Amino acid sequence: MLGIGIRLINVTNPPLDFHAWRQLRSASIARSLYYTYMPSANPDLRDKAQALGHFEAEEPPIFEHIVAFSYLLVGEEKLWIARIFSILFWSLGGVAVYLLAKDMTSSVGGLLSLAFYLFLPYGVSASRSFQPDPFMVMWILWGIWALRRWRINQTWKWAILAAILSGIAVFIKVFAVFPIALTAIITVLDMGRFSQVIKRPQVWVVAAVMVIIPATYYIFTVGHLASGYITGWSLGFVRLLFQPSFYIRWITFLRGMVDLTVIAVALCSIFLLKRDDRLMMIGLFGGYLLIGLVVPSLIITHDYYSLYFIPVIAISLAPLADLLFSKVSEYGKFWQGALVLVVFASFFYMGLIARNNLVAKNYRPEILGWIKMGRVLPKDVSYIGITHDYNTRLKYYGWVNVAAWPLTLDQTQMHTMAGGNTDMNSPEWEKIFNDKTKGFDYFIVTQFDELNTQPMLKWMLDQYASNEGEGYTIYNLHQKK
Repeated sequence: MLGIGIRLINVTNPPLDFHAWRQLRSASIARSLYYTYMPSANPDLRDKAQALGHFEAEEPPIFEHIVAFSYLLVGEEKLWIARIFSILFWSLGGVAVYLLAKDMTSSVGGLLSLAFYLFLPYGVSASRSFQPDPFMVMWILWGIWALRRWRINQTWKWAILAAILSGIAVFIKVFAVFPIALTAIITVLDMGRFSQVIKRPQVWVVAAVMVIIPATYYIFTVGHLASGYITGWSLGFVRLLFQPSFYIRWITFLRGMVDLTVIAVALCSIFLLKRDDRLMMIGLFGGYLLIGLVVPSLIITHDYYSLYFIPVIAISLAPLADLLFSKVSEYGKFWQGALVLVVFASFFYMGLIARNNLVAKNYRPEILGWIKMGRVLPKDVSYIGITHDYNTRLKYYGWVNVAAWPLTLDQTQMHTMAGGNTDMNSPEWEKIFNDKTKGFDYFIVTQFDELNTQPMLKWMLDQYASNEGEGYTIYNLHQKK
């Protein structure tokens, strides 16, 4: 209840505190679904919501559908509802964390793992976000729990349950395949001699169900997009894997989420487990490693790709916690109470940091500015530009559809990591500008610092008539000075 309660602090604050562009993307999709399913929706408003909610498919919009149907139930669009669902998903995942840690060690180990899972400051912020990752983590944890039960009991009931839960995890977001697949393989190999286990019908049924559930979407629905994603984000950055600096950046990036000493302690702690559970935990660590190796550019630029790692660390701490409390239980009540006090103080401190992060900034006044901007901008025209969070703030709150002009980060850092050309002053630049702005009426800018990092773009725009508003400048692409 404390873990849920801390997440409800400032729950109606607009979702601009954690990867706003990713959350507002889901918010726009949910809104488009809401107007699509609303029988009484204004046709023009429905068409506009659908246009603004159109994004290239990455994963099935299951979460967005849940939120959209919730809007229909309450009769209006309340974005904080998405936060309630994310908190619920993360909390249900916490039940699986407790059960896994308890079954491997004791109830004390389970409680300590659960506390770490619930009160890590980064986890508190990330687990409130409107994106599929908290939803995915929940299904991964329950899939792993069922796989462990299947390994122990080896019955059809647990085999089918493990397959369904694991398949759903991969269906929610495809990157779940790495911890799920690796744990499943270790589970099967741990059931007996490979030559005998491979002949069991349960193994083949589990494998088939785990593949069929996500395949219905990622192969048969968005297969062409999936291949492009692999080419762009995996093969396009494979050279990073041979650079020591990549691994240093990865570790440094991870340190911003979890103290490296805690990770080291967690890794050492799993050696206290029984062989079967120790192998399973190695599989979970290996799953995270595979995610980073497959999408190296994302693991060092998008911290939520490491969200799955939080419960892995939490569960890994259980053996050491159990050993410590077992040893101190041999001492007097004073020392037992002192240990409990230290533990409570530690988690209270973590919770205090998390709470401060949640109330650090009130974004409500800011969204009023985006709403106002959307009302005063010229209507029935087309925009391209550089506005906050890949234009998602203006899209969602201002109801203005803006095509994204590439940011400096995309043109330099990402291209550099991929080994591409980063010459911003190419003689072809004017042609590139004309090609990208063709068919658009206005170029809008709200991120002026970003514009200043692109001097050629700024020079080109200065040739057009402009109009300044509150927090923005628009350039008329049909009217030169």
